Amino acid sequence: MASGTAYRWKHPGIYVLNLYDLNEYEERRKGPLKLYEAPASAADATVIPVLHQLPNELVQEILVIPPWFLLRKHATDTLRIMDATKCTSYFPIRWLFKEFCHPRCRTCTDFGLYLYLPTISRCCFNCTISRSEYRVAPTPDAMWHFGLSRKQLKSIPIIYPLPSNRKGKRMVDVWQAERLGIGIHGSLQKMKRLFLARVEEQRSKEEMRDRKWEKEGCIGRAPARRLITMNLVDGVTPSNWRLKGTTSFPYWNRQTAKLEPGVYCRACTYDHEEMQTSSPGYPSCSESRKPYYRAYLESDMPEHFLHCPAVKKNYNFKKRGYISPLILFCRRGTDFYVDVSGAAKTKRLKRKIRKTR
Repeated sequence: MASGTAYRWKHPGIYVLNLYDLNEYEERRKGPLKLYEAPASAADATVIPVLHQLPNELVQEILVIPPWFLLRKHATDTLRIMDATKCTSYFPIRWLFKEFCHPRCRTCTDFGLYLYLPTISRCCFNCTISRSEYRVAPTPDAMWHFGLSRKQLKSIPIIYPLPSNRKGKRMVDVWQAERLGIGIHGSLQKMKRLFLARVEEQRSKEEMRDRKWEKEGCIGRAPARRLITMNLVDGVTPSNWRLKGTTSFPYWNRQTAKLEPGVYCRACTYDHEEMQTSSPGYPSCSESRKPYYRAYLESDMPEHFLHCPAVKKNYNFKKRGYISPLILFCRRGTDFYVDVSGAAKTKRLKRKIRKTR
């Protein structure tokens, strides 16, 4: 074990679906919160006859009050995002509360600071931007690639754009849409053949339209073509669709009865920002940037410090170079010292930022 400096990021959801860019955000947070409208499930129906034998106060205590109270108190922003994206009706509240009390990403062992809305599963940032389980696509593209009708697509969760994003598109989980298409068409091979047939038909129509446009001697810009080079059936997903179905989500520790929003290693952050300053073309999804995106439980920090290459560089956080304007959403948060036992002690570092011309 080893000691080091950590911090909590004030806006961990800035990269994903968030409320930070809405007008009058602070006033909205203080306003009334719309109640969570969770659907009934078959499992709940089997329990109802037994619950009729209990007093109403006890029934409310068992089924409703604790989960809803804790979520409303500690995960307000998450509930607002779920309501704004219209995905609250797809999942019972007990599913959300189960993830609320589960600290780890569902596809790796890292601490999960986010919630993937199409499946209500906790995830970490690195998995969200790299793994196939967290791909979303606009509903028209899912219908086009998997041969689905609008009515058929309604059987899986649809993520609506936030009110602040008027030009945003409704998104669906690619894996769920693909499974739906396979079930409708019979097999993956048949679905691929039908997709290729639609592509050829589309190309033929566009070529006929172009020939007609040239034959009539039209002047000006040629008719726009549909982009058909992308193929969701073969797992190709544009990077700008990533994170469109994810939002930040804190973790509730039942044993300590405390909320743990996650912490970051200051040395990893400092190391990345220094690299970004010296190398403006530094790729955003490289292996070397994974430590920058990784969040931890506070109790995991001593183990991380022991093996962290950035900690071993012994950076002086009080002195740092010029921060390039190319670094978007530069991290801000109060530093605190974590010793080998995992105990945290808050300390404020007055950094002197050197200005360069």
